[in-house]
Amino acid sequence: MLSRSVGEGVGQRVGVEVDGQPQRFTGSRAAEALGIVLIHQEFNLADDLTVAQNIFLGHEKKCGPFLDDQRMRREGFDLVLAQAALRAGA
Repeated sequence: MLSRSVGEGVGQRVGVEVDGQPQRFTGSRAAEALGIVLIHQEFNLADDLTVAQNIFLGHEKKCGPFLDDQRMRREGFDLVLAQAALRAGA
């Protein structure tokens, strides 16, 4: 999970490494191919969704034709814990 504030690093090059290799992306599809997706922080866009549903917005986990809320909660929780561990170790 990556995060960045609006205006942070303006005018600076921001590098991203995936598995220790520097990456440059030509578009969002190239980033998605390596597992990097953008999660918009517009609170009015989907205010009726859970945190997990917002994390997976556009890439929902499904069980057949239905949303797999249990899986999204579990995987979303794991992502948040991983992010917290990264911040604690930094």
